[in-house]
Amino acid sequence: MRCNFNFNQCNIGPSSPTPIFTCCRNLALAPSNISRNEVINPVFPPVIFAVFASTSVQTIAVGGNVITTLVSASDDSILDDGAGNFTMQAGTYRISYSATGIVPAGGTLSLALYENGVIVPGSTGSVGGVPGTIATISGMAIVTTLSTADVINLRNNLAENEVINLSSISIVRIA
Repeated sequence: MRCNFNFNQCNIGPSSPTPIFTCCRNLALAPSNISRNEVINPVFPPVIFAVFASTSVQTIAVGGNVITTLVSASDDSILDDGAGNFTMQAGTYRISYSATGIVPAGGTLSLALYENGVIVPGSTGSVGGVPGTIATISGMAIVTTLSTADVINLRNNLAENEVINLSSISIVRIA
């Protein structure tokens, strides 16, 4: 019997494929002098993620955090303290966010991700508009945390208060 694991089937005859589990069972019964292919199943790390959101209207002070609550998570590896501060296991994460708010008097709505009080490069989401109108911003960054002592947050990075109506943050471990 010849096995073709690349196509997840065994070829017993010229045109009779058999599911791989049947082939493996038959191989186990085959004499030891018959050549066989080894099946190597890929091992994927568990997916670690958390999604946070808020539908509450929030006035975010200058330098203040956007507050969200947990919607869904793979486990308790990513935590939010209720004040908009996220902690997680050491690793590399893709953090993306979206928010809808009212354009402030300065004409720009803007948020950014911060790690340990320092803005994460490339994470700023900004949109200009007529003050008082509704605008949506989003952003994304790859962040590496070294320990659970590292704190990530989404902040108002303008010099004036912002009103946010809806917000969401997605954190997914990528390495």
